[in-house]
Amino acid sequence: MKENTIVNDIVEHVVNMINQGGYFGEKPKQSDIARYLEQADGSACSLPLDYNLFSYKHFETYIPVHLESIDKFLQDFENATGEGFVVHSLGELLWSAIEWYANELAHDLEFYDRLEKETGVAIERDAE
Repeated sequence: MKENTIVNDIVEHVVNMINQGGYFGEKPKQSDIARYLEQADGSACSLPLDYNLFSYKHFETYIPVHLESIDKFLQDFENATGEGFVVHSLGELLWSAIEWYANELAHDLEFYDRLEKETGVAIERDAE
């Protein structure tokens, strides 16, 4: 499988938020970034302050680019829950995949290493 394109978009989104300052401040904290990512909501098709992570005007081009990542989400969901994902709309499907991967990233320490490399900004780590 190729790189997960949805994960790459989420990383780029958080990198942009860090580089813009403001939301996470000058010294971003792992706990703040994790809390932000955990707020992704597939059923509401949203992420607070999403800064155009996904724009509905680009919907028809966004889905084909992310087909493999969406398929992986569906497989991961079924493996984790023992149930198939019930699709009510393509928007809900896409945002549910974003929610799934955002929550995975929130707890992935390598994600924070990647953020530091891509932004040049030190992320204050949680005590282990």
